Amino acid sequence: MKQTNIAVSKLRPFENNPYQVRDDAEMNTLIESIQTQGILSPLIVRPTENTEEYEVISGHRRLHAAVKAGISEVPALIYALDRDAAAVAVVDSNLHREHILSSEKAFAYKMKYEAMKHQGTSCQLGTKLRTDEQIAEEMACGSQTEWDAEILCIYRAIAEKLPLYNRFVMHGAAISFENKAYIFTAASGTGKSTHIRLWRKAFGSPVGIINGDKPVIEIKDDGTSLVYGTPWAGKERWERNVCFPLGGVCVLHRAEKNSIKKLSASEALLPVMHQIYLPKGENSAQIQLELADKFLQSAPFWSLFCNIGFEAVRVSFEAMTGNCFNSYFIENEVK
Repeated sequence: MKQTNIAVSKLRPFENNPYQVRDDAEMNTLIESIQTQGILSPLIVRPTENTEEYEVISGHRRLHAAVKAGISEVPALIYALDRDAAAVAVVDSNLHREHILSSEKAFAYKMKYEAMKHQGTSCQLGTKLRTDEQIAEEMACGSQTEWDAEILCIYRAIAEKLPLYNRFVMHGAAISFENKAYIFTAASGTGKSTHIRLWRKAFGSPVGIINGDKPVIEIKDDGTSLVYGTPWAGKERWERNVCFPLGGVCVLHRAEKNSIKKLSASEALLPVMHQIYLPKGENSAQIQLELADKFLQSAPFWSLFCNIGFEAVRVSFEAMTGNCFNSYFIENEVK
């Protein structure tokens, strides 16, 4: 990395930059600032292959304002990044801005996922449903009945259309407590069901089941979220036809020691997007990404590192509900 002044004629916007540069009141203010004070924060750029030009990673608005202000050179930090690393940096360096459209964030998330996939990072965009071929194979070997296959096909068709109604499917187990829904999500086999059993054993009837595997989330106009039970409830068959306002989402990780951390929207992006179903239809997929952005910006998220025990329940319960574990703990038998 090095800092230097670069002629604006040698700078190019990042290809397929998801963020728009607008000539608005904020741009006029930026132009005036640059005319009087210059560019205070250097742009971040990368050399483009086989040319003497540079691609802008961070600073598209500053570059646009500099051109408008008649400035011929701008300060820049040069990073030798490949295309995929640069794409991730473009997304991350702009998500903090206040006035970004949901559609811009949606395209940004998608670009980041595609770049990370090229890098070999585990970054599946959305939880997957079984294909027709997989269903047929399961029926042929007897692990799937005709009824199960029909239900799964219906579920998949519904999941494709839900974003048109401001709703989407999320992979996770949802419970209710004091009129709020709490979703525990993680890769299959991490211990979502076990953790919920411990909640029910610790607190008894105040903990209710909503759904054991695939609840539906609705994003309201005011940014709040509702959690619905569905018939697609996983191997435990935990499901109820109920709806509760969302209290929080907890991403589980196996660990020897128990700890929990509140996540920012950017920190929650990868683990949460792994668990949201992304429709195949282009229109529904675009709407889904915009809904996911609203979800990430408004809902509370935690990351729980835990073992299997009541101490893990205490850590998650107190962080997510704000209540004292000992005030509610009644240990009882739950299957």
